[in-house]
Amino acid sequence: MEFRPNRTLGTLIGSGLGLLLLGCIGLGVSSLDVTPVTPSILLWVVLPLAALPLLALVIYRLYGLWTAVYRIDRDGLYLRWGLARQAVPLADVSAMVPADEFKGRPQLKIGFWWPGCVVAEGVSPGERPFEFFAGGDLAGGIVVTIPDRDLLITPPDPVAFKRAFVDATRLGSLDRIQPISERPDFLLSRVWSDRWARVLILAGLIIPLALLGYLGWRAPALPPTVPFGFDANGVPNPMAPPGRLLLLPLLGGALWLVDATAGAWLFRRDGLRPLAYALWAGCILATSLLWGATLQLMAAA
Repeated sequence: MEFRPNRTLGTLIGSGLGLLLLGCIGLGVSSLDVTPVTPSILLWVVLPLAALPLLALVIYRLYGLWTAVYRIDRDGLYLRWGLARQAVPLADVSAMVPADEFKGRPQLKIGFWWPGCVVAEGVSPGERPFEFFAGGDLAGGIVVTIPDRDLLITPPDPVAFKRAFVDATRLGSLDRIQPISERPDFLLSRVWSDRWARVLILAGLIIPLALLGYLGWRAPALPPTVPFGFDANGVPNPMAPPGRLLLLPLLGGALWLVDATAGAWLFRRDGLRPLAYALWAGCILATSLLWGATLQLMAAA
């Protein structure tokens, strides 16, 4: 039987955060077109650079919330939340108690979560790991005790969830399942441990950062307007404030973020790893082309 956490509050708050971050990105990008090139322009550059990864994290948290499911059958208890997976043989579930009755009332650690979408580690009285996978009211959740940790989950109907657990236990297991405990950091560690993946991802990041530094160094010497494109005859056009050139490294940074995420997604499967390498290498090529475009535009200024 499947149970999905309440998603209304978490979706509303997460969508609001996403729209706010989109507004920050739009404000920073639009300001580059009108703000004179001064040291203060770095603030408008930093705004979208900081907001982009936060927006990606918000999107992932919303993805996790909308894919979240708790499932019970006669063989095991299963949890999925985004890339996080947990599978526990039913016989290994030693306790299942309401959260407000759990000893010590574990506290949330600081992390990237919000009410209605709580995915975080907790601090419990003992030394056992404690994790939250909650999409509703924490006080109305259930703490599930398994061999290596405690999990706080929030099925929409705790009574029905515990009844399903009791019924599945009475039926007895047909086949002991293989325990699974996967978290998103397992994917990051796998990617980082691969030499080629590490080199390609870092190279794709260094190139737009170097372009940003180069433009910051050259900006004071640029004329009041610079070309930001060429017409059909190859004539520099239109003319724009020098700050608009900073859009090119920002575009490279956004491309790197999307590329690194998509490549990591492909990297999960051994058969798709060549595609991940190709994607990361393509990012290096694309950001190198941005370098070439920048140099050509500055030469035409």
